Amino acid sequence: MIKASPVSRRVGEGVLFFFVRNFWFFLLFSAIILSVILNKQVPLIRSVQVNDPWPSSRQFDHTADSVAVVVQLSDTHINDYDGPQASVCLFSSSSLNSFFLFFLISLRKNKQDLRKWCMNALPAIAPSLILLSGDIVNSNYTRSPFQTAQSVLQWRTYNEIRSNCSRIWNASWQEVRGNHDLYGYDDVSYWYPGNYTSAGSDIYKMARPVSVSTKSGITHTFVMMESNMKEIYWPSMLGGGIPSLVSEVRPILQNLKSNGIPRIGVSHHPLNLITERAMFSDLLSELGEDKLSFHLSGHLHKIIYTRHGEGTVELVANTFKDRAYRVIVFDNGMMSFTDDAILHQWPVIVLTTPKPAAYISSDEPLSLMKSSRVIRAAVFSDSPILVVNASVDGQLHCQLSHIGASPIWSCPWNTDSVSSGLHSIEIIAADSKGNIKRITEQVSLDG
Repeated sequence: MIKASPVSRRVGEGVLFFFVRNFWFFLLFSAIILSVILNKQVPLIRSVQVNDPWPSSRQFDHTADSVAVVVQLSDTHINDYDGPQASVCLFSSSSLNSFFLFFLISLRKNKQDLRKWCMNALPAIAPSLILLSGDIVNSNYTRSPFQTAQSVLQWRTYNEIRSNCSRIWNASWQEVRGNHDLYGYDDVSYWYPGNYTSAGSDIYKMARPVSVSTKSGITHTFVMMESNMKEIYWPSMLGGGIPSLVSEVRPILQNLKSNGIPRIGVSHHPLNLITERAMFSDLLSELGEDKLSFHLSGHLHKIIYTRHGEGTVELVANTFKDRAYRVIVFDNGMMSFTDDAILHQWPVIVLTTPKPAAYISSDEPLSLMKSSRVIRAAVFSDSPILVVNASVDGQLHCQLSHIGASPIWSCPWNTDSVSSGLHSIEIIAADSKGNIKRITEQVSLDG
């Protein structure tokens, strides 16, 4: 047997000691670099080359038949400390006890908030589809505060809440897994997501399409994607991971591209993190021309919007632990949204036409914004909406009219006389409970 020389052993020990001693430094440095990368904004408001996918003969649909509503929930962190695992998190130190006690109470509140959301917000928003972008459950601490395990109680709690929600409003629920949904799993708990979600066994697929259609027949498809390190990072080192994900995502995107509609990806982690954790592969680069138009994610527990160099608009949602949720509205093939939706806070407003300039994609039928000659907004509340007004560039423009039983409000706008460049549109809505909401968006008819 060949033995290492004393010199080589000392060198090896020195290198090991250096990395161990400086572990927290490298961790902090990596966090700073990651923060810079994630917050480095490619300008969101910029001109894009319009590749209008719609036939030139297609006209703007002034009814609500070309409208679809979707809700995205992220990082719900459902927890249930009804068992003995409630006490193992408590340390002898009074300061740590206080910290973890507060933590447990806040987690218990999450499931109560989700129940309240189903009772109050769900019937008011009335979505066709609910996307849950990972960290559905929180996972429990075991005997050691640094080890976690999946809890069947948490998964059953989520399943019970989701089932009751479906009785209140019959929308399709579709989930992807987050890192907390995989913490500490074993041969039994690995299958909890498949047993206790609406997605079922499909949740283990690297990619799968989920669609929602309007009454007029426009189908919008989301590509639900796996993004967890255990499924992406280590397999990438063995030739799987990102290449395997791309091989399943690409055919879906190519089919959507041929249909001429925006291609929307959904995963728990933002694209930056998926690529960084895969190490040897770049998801966006490997997709090439079959790029995503939009990518919906969570994980970071804060709102971040970026436009990747390939043109993909990254939309990171806030956590439901803050009672926040995202409302997405498709109107005549264009996607608009708001992250300004909070449990029990009404009204919720989404400007749909013209859509905000910061989030336009060349894959959308942007020419319809000008030919529509209207201002349209989706307005939601748990009580009747009384009035919706619109101002353009600081001047009161019109009072919007309600379109049927839909959430859409509309008024005429002579777009032929609108100059090029950015314009400000302000929407103010009031409901019968005296709640007033005001939003302001920058728009451009130039594409």
